[in-house]
Amino acid sequence: MDPANQDMTEERFAALWTRCLVKGADSEALAVYQELVQRYSEPHRHYHTPEHIGHCLRQLDLAAGLMDDADAVEMGLWFHDAIYDPRASDNERKSAEFFTQVVDQDVTAAFRQSVYDLIMVTTHPEQPRSLDEQFMVDIDLSSFGLPWDTFQRHSDAVRQEYTHLSDQQFYPNQIAFLRSLLARPAFFFTDLFRERYEKTAKENIGRHLQELRLRGFG
Repeated sequence: MDPANQDMTEERFAALWTRCLVKGADSEALAVYQELVQRYSEPHRHYHTPEHIGHCLRQLDLAAGLMDDADAVEMGLWFHDAIYDPRASDNERKSAEFFTQVVDQDVTAAFRQSVYDLIMVTTHPEQPRSLDEQFMVDIDLSSFGLPWDTFQRHSDAVRQEYTHLSDQQFYPNQIAFLRSLLARPAFFFTDLFRERYEKTAKENIGRHLQELRLRGFG
């Protein structure tokens, strides 16, 4: 496995899966893990890949001790982009439903609902409700705060996923989304991610928007 994806390992997933199952459940972690890897490795994906999940898991490890239920957040991260069709607008809902179908009755109803809600919060509402939802959103967006070269590579990868759209179709929506993030009182909701990534994330987006303006967008 690529070193960038080293945290998306079978061993890590199996340990999480085992911790979260109710007593007596016999669901096989390996089969679920293999399906997730297959989905995240689909050829139309360029950003929403194992690399993204690996990055998210590393960010979770930085914050897990501050969360109310780190296992629920981690499970949400493993599944949050499991269904990804760039032409669809309901990938988060389908990913959440996929999770509930996979776990069925092998976890508690409360845990199943919590993970479902955590996946749905990656639609990026204006204000996540709970602390764990805030961490979920911050982790999902934390790559905005990586060094410029990485940010630029990720931006190009997202654009590759939308080759069915022309630049004139793609960039206005992308610009609107980026501006909505910058318009929030703070880019990140939690102190940890604000301190770690806020400044760089805003600088990256500002620079990206300026480059798009020079190309005639925005």
